[in-house]
Amino acid sequence: MLGVRSFLTAFRAGRRFRRAQEFERAGRSVEALGVAREGLSILHSSQLIRTRPSESAVLVMLTVTVERLASQLGQQGATEADLRAVLQILESYPGRVGRTAELNTEWIAMLRDHLENR
Repeated sequence: MLGVRSFLTAFRAGRRFRRAQEFERAGRSVEALGVAREGLSILHSSQLIRTRPSESAVLVMLTVTVERLASQLGQQGATEADLRAVLQILESYPGRVGRTAELNTEWIAMLRDHLENR
C-alpha cells in the first residue's frame, strides 16, 4: 500500500511541475517558482519512496526547476537535503547518452555550485 501512496504523492507533485512549466513559458517566473516549491513540499511526505524511478524523476525535475528559477529571481532555492538527494540520483543514473547526458552534466554542475555557495 505504501508503494501506491508513494506513486500518488509523486503524481500530485508532478502536476505542480507541469503547472510550473506552464507559468514559466508564460513569463511568470515568480508563480512558476511558487508552484514548483509546492511540488517539493508535497514530496516531503513520509509516504514517498525516493528511490523509485517515478518519484526520483519528479524530485529531480522539481529541485532543478526551483534552483534555476530561484537563482534567476535572487531567492533561496531548494533545501540542502533535496540538493544532496538529487545529486546522488543524478550521479548514479546509468543511462547517460545524448541530450540526457548533457542535461545530467549541467544539472550536476549547477547543483554542486549551489551547494558550495550556500
